[in-house]
Amino acid sequence: MLTFPVLTNLSEQQKTAKEIAAAEELLSETLSRLARLRRQQQLLRDRGVEVFRRGMERLEAEEEPDSPTPMSEEQSLAGRAQSLGAFGIVDRESLGLGDPLPDFALTAWPLSPAGPGPAGGTPPVLSGPDDPPRNK
Repeated sequence: MLTFPVLTNLSEQQKTAKEIAAAEELLSETLSRLARLRRQQQLLRDRGVEVFRRGMERLEAEEEPDSPTPMSEEQSLAGRAQSLGAFGIVDRESLGLGDPLPDFALTAWPLSPAGPGPAGGTPPVLSGPDDPPRNK
């Protein structure tokens, strides 16, 4: 028969073996959880990079429009008048200067065979209140 000290030693060995098995199981579960969390962290990083890349592409696409901005009727008419030799015709809206000037300031004088202006005269000069009077 086994003596008391040997039985005690045997029961302590079994108890220690059970503790080791429990610790190994806990370690295995913890390592599995750690690996899962690392995969999840990497997935979130990859998604963040992808979202950032798409956002930058969208911003770049918004900065560079594919089609030119259509011209307004006034821009088109001002460009046509300038190409026909008119001077002093400026599209104020395209320059960001607000509403166009009154019609009399944008009217080009028709050209006649005798020279510029009606019946060969020169276009009138508009003077302001601070300008000296002009001789006609």
